[in-house]
Amino acid sequence: MHDAQLSTPSLTSVDAMTSKQIETDHSAAPPSYQQLLETAYGLEAVEHSRAEAQATQGLGDPSAALGVGALAPPFALTDANGAVVELMQLLTHGPVVLIFYRGGWCPFCNVYLRAFQLARPQLRALGAQVVLISPEQAAHSRALIERHALLFPLLSDRGNRIARQYGLVFQMPQELRDEYLADGIDLAEHNGEAGGEVPMPATFVVAADGRIAYAFVSADYTQRAEPSAVLAVLRRLRTPRR
Repeated sequence: MHDAQLSTPSLTSVDAMTSKQIETDHSAAPPSYQQLLETAYGLEAVEHSRAEAQATQGLGDPSAALGVGALAPPFALTDANGAVVELMQLLTHGPVVLIFYRGGWCPFCNVYLRAFQLARPQLRALGAQVVLISPEQAAHSRALIERHALLFPLLSDRGNRIARQYGLVFQMPQELRDEYLADGIDLAEHNGEAGGEVPMPATFVVAADGRIAYAFVSADYTQRAEPSAVLAVLRRLRTPRR
């Protein structure tokens, strides 16, 4: 069993009381990604997928990715509705959180996006904007927005052009692509190209000056930056230096 065989629930079904508390109390800590993951799938299934992910860590090299202090490559990408979103324009309003994810077919990505959705009140209170980037075509992004009621813009990075500039792209082996295809996941159709390239999951915080203030990149697709870590960076950026 590989990760995509986990049945993805509607993530809007995560504890409504927790969501309500977060939305009305900006100081409340949002649930962690790990908590949501275990709630959605159960610890045993998560640990099984994590063991498989460990076996494929040679796919992608995190050391090649951009790190803290590097200038974030600018981009202009279209969202699910065809509107152009430009990084430099977003930065005129404050820091930006960039989340690169593999696609809506990835259950770990879906839970991760939900974790940030639940942290949205705190992110907004700190003046941050969040954009989600994947190689998927807009139709799949729209389906993901509708399925999980996402409120962040989902940008289509056709051909992984921007992900490549951030040092995130790797080639998924044909054998693994065939396994996904056997389970009804046609990556070529999702991404609009047959190359088999996907980005390593990554989270960056780009400060208003355009430099990367935080970077989390892992070849293990089950590991992601916790929203709490991103919020801590945003609070630090908001605090004037003495």
